[in-house]
Amino acid sequence: MFRLIYNKKLLVDSSAEEFARVRANLDEKNIPCYIKTVKSSPTILQSSYAQSYQRYAMSYSPAKDHVSYVYYIYVKRKDYDKARLAME
Repeated sequence: MFRLIYNKKLLVDSSAEEFARVRANLDEKNIPCYIKTVKSSPTILQSSYAQSYQRYAMSYSPAKDHVSYVYYIYVKRKDYDKARLAME
């Protein structure tokens, strides 16, 4: 919780490629960051995930294709301007 208060949100994206690119740029510039990944799915499908998981192995579940992730990158407030430049 305290990390979220003292850090500033730099990126919110659902693209794993964009997330990896920005993270690599931050690492290259030696800018420390805090990563948060959230599993995102439509609300209607959430109950079907539980039901299908009980009936089938997760690898055979037809609902797994609808799951996506949202990636958050936070940086310290003092490093925010440097991080914005590193994103480009």
